[in-house]
Amino acid sequence: MDHQGSDFLIQSVDRVSGIHRTLGRSLSRLIPLFRVLFFLGAGFAAGPLEPGRYSSRLGKAELIRQGNLFQLSIQTAEGLYRVVGKEQNGGIQCMVVTPAGEKLSCAATAGDGRLDIRVQGQTYRFTRVTRQSGASAGSGSPGTGTGAPHAQREIGDPSWGFRFTPPKGWSARKIPAGFLLGHDSIKGFVLVSPHEMNSLDEIRAETRKGLVYEQTTRMTLAGPVQTLGQNMLGAEFKGSFQGTPARARIVGVLSPYGGGVLVQAAVEEAGYNSTCAALTEEIAKGVKFSRRVAPPIVKQLENRIRGKLLTYLSSYSSSGSSSGGYSTGGGFSTKTEIFLCTNGPFSYRGRDSMSFDTGGGFGGSHSRDNALGTWRVYAYQGRPVLELRNRNGAKREFRLSHRNRKTYLNGKRYFVTPNSLCP
Repeated sequence: MDHQGSDFLIQSVDRVSGIHRTLGRSLSRLIPLFRVLFFLGAGFAAGPLEPGRYSSRLGKAELIRQGNLFQLSIQTAEGLYRVVGKEQNGGIQCMVVTPAGEKLSCAATAGDGRLDIRVQGQTYRFTRVTRQSGASAGSGSPGTGTGAPHAQREIGDPSWGFRFTPPKGWSARKIPAGFLLGHDSIKGFVLVSPHEMNSLDEIRAETRKGLVYEQTTRMTLAGPVQTLGQNMLGAEFKGSFQGTPARARIVGVLSPYGGGVLVQAAVEEAGYNSTCAALTEEIAKGVKFSRRVAPPIVKQLENRIRGKLLTYLSSYSSSGSSSGGYSTGGGFSTKTEIFLCTNGPFSYRGRDSMSFDTGGGFGGSHSRDNALGTWRVYAYQGRPVLELRNRNGAKREFRLSHRNRKTYLNGKRYFVTPNSLCP
C-alpha cells in the first residue's frame, strides 16, 4: 500500500467490496467502500446459506451471514482465506481474498448444508458440521465476526481505539475495514472505520477531492463541508456508481489520541433522505475514544526493522535479434533503500534505470526519488503498516509482513541489513 494507492478495503470485495487491501488512510481511498455498499445491495433476503462451522479439504471454515450477505473464513496451513459474497436473484456472487492479499472472483451454489465455491476452474465443497445457535438473518458478532447479533450494546476494537453503540434496529458485524451496520427494512449500509488523518484541515482537503475510482465511480461534493464540532466534519456526495445514481454521507471525527473514525453511509439516490445524515451524526457523536492497543506482531516487526536498512532490488534484461550486424536489447533496474534510524528519522533513496539498444542507436533514462522525514509502525485492521512521513507532509505507507524469515513491504521482499547511516 503506497501513498498513491486507493484501495483501503479488500479489493476482493472490490466488486463485492472494494476491501480489504486493502487499507484506507483518507477519503480519496474510500472509493472501494462504495463498491462494497452498492454491490452488497440495499436490503436483506432469505437464502439457502446456513451460518455455522464447515469442513473441507482445504481446512476448517466458519460462515456468518447478515441477511443476504455472507463471509466464509477458511483457516488453512497457508493462512486465512476469506470469501465474501451476496445471495441475489437465486445466485451467489463472491470474491476470494488469499492470505497474500490476492483477489479472485468466484461463483457459488448452496443448499442442504453445503456450499460449493468455484474459483479459477476449481470447485471446493464445504459441508456444514454445526449450526450457529440462533443463527438467522442479521447474525454476526462485531467483536469476533461470529455469534449472535448485537442488540444495541457497545462494541469496539482496542486496536482501533474506539467504541460505540449501534442505533436501535441496526445490527453490526465486524469486517477487516471496520464495523458494517445493516437494517432489515432500511436500505443501504453504514461503515464505521478507523482513519489516520490528524486534523480537520486534512479531512476537509480530502473531501474536496471527491470520490473518483477508475471509470466506475464518480461522486462530487453535494454541498459545503460542514463543521459539526471542534473535532468533527460532515460532507455529502452525489454522483454515480457503475451508472447508477448514488449518494453518500461521510462524517469524520478526530480522536484525541491521533487518527479517528469515519462514519460512512451510502445508498442509491432514490433511497437517500435526511435519515442518512441524522444516522451518521448520531453514530459519530456517540463514539468513545481510547489509546490504540497494537497487536503484539506490530511491536515485533517494528523492533525487527528499527535502526536497520531496508533494501529492495529488481532488474530485468533481454537481448533481441541482430540488426545490421548489431545486437539489440535492453533492460531496467530498480533499487530502493530505506534507512530507518533508531530514534525516528528516515532517509528514502529510490533509483530507476532503463536502457535500450535498437541496433542503430541506444539510449536510456534514470530517475531518482529521495526523501527525509520520520517513520513509525502502527496497526491497521490488525496488521502492521510502515508509514514514512516526509518533511513536507507527504507520506508513503507499506503493508509490513514477515514470512519464512523474510521481510516484505507491500508484498515485495526487502533485505534487512545493518544501517551505517544512522544506526
